[in-house]
Amino acid sequence: MSFHWERLRSKEEIFEEGDQDCREHAAYLKQRKEVFIDEEFPPTRETLGVLKDIDTGEKDEEDLDNEWLAPHQFSNSQLYRLNNFGKYQMWTDPWPFHVCQGRLGDCWLIAAIMTIARKKKLLEELIPRNDYTADTGVVQVRLFIDGKWNVIKTDYFLPHIDRFERFAKMPKRQAWVAFIEKAYAKTQGTFGGLTGGFPHNAFRTLTGCMTKMYIFGRNVDKDKMWAEVNEWLAADFLVCVATPTFDDQTKKEVRYFDRHMISDCHVYAVLGTTVENGHRLFHLGSNSTLKWNGKWSEKPGYDEGEYLGN
Repeated sequence: MSFHWERLRSKEEIFEEGDQDCREHAAYLKQRKEVFIDEEFPPTRETLGVLKDIDTGEKDEEDLDNEWLAPHQFSNSQLYRLNNFGKYQMWTDPWPFHVCQGRLGDCWLIAAIMTIARKKKLLEELIPRNDYTADTGVVQVRLFIDGKWNVIKTDYFLPHIDRFERFAKMPKRQAWVAFIEKAYAKTQGTFGGLTGGFPHNAFRTLTGCMTKMYIFGRNVDKDKMWAEVNEWLAADFLVCVATPTFDDQTKKEVRYFDRHMISDCHVYAVLGTTVENGHRLFHLGSNSTLKWNGKWSEKPGYDEGEYLGN
């Protein structure tokens, strides 16, 4: 009779081993004055996979054969980069408004990433800052895949259209969101493999923690929901909310969504709550260009660098 024995390595062991591998690889490349190209997930058309237009669902085949760029090769439009004149870096003082979705239907992932923008300890674990990526192209991202932590190594090349990011954006010249998205795409085989998903799966992959999904109907107990969401935020939980599809809505609800710039079948980050003149308000982070334009839209949002409430 034979037995198979396997020891589950600690997160710290996995991270240390991955960090050492990346540093040694980077040192080798630097000595040879070379830049890393990930042959397992190369900067090619095939790696993009099947892409679909977010709005129409039709195939997105624009500029699929463009040569991918390193972060410093992207357009330096000061308005687009939020007037940041420094060099590209992994991340520094990140905020939710630094997290912007591109031409990929992965709002479920981008919204989840938005909720961790101020969690610097978690960010340092997910995508540690280093002194070698800019020179050698070696990128290290740690994700919880198939029940265990994995160090995902990729190169720093990213797809573009007219020298602007095709997928996750890099405002303030910070590449952390784009690199996390790329590492996650590598685990799926292609970028197109990220199309459609659930934020609780993203939370699991980003944190390694157990997650839970709640489905609220029209008859939800609003007092209970309000109390629970505030409890979660007070406990430092990460929270997202998703809107239903238009197919499930009445014509009146569809008009309301359209009028107030709310996307259907879309995931938003819950950044906080507040009470304004007796009205309970959720502070949602929009990872797209659409923003709420109804009541209280004049209130300062996360793009002014501050939160409402929590």
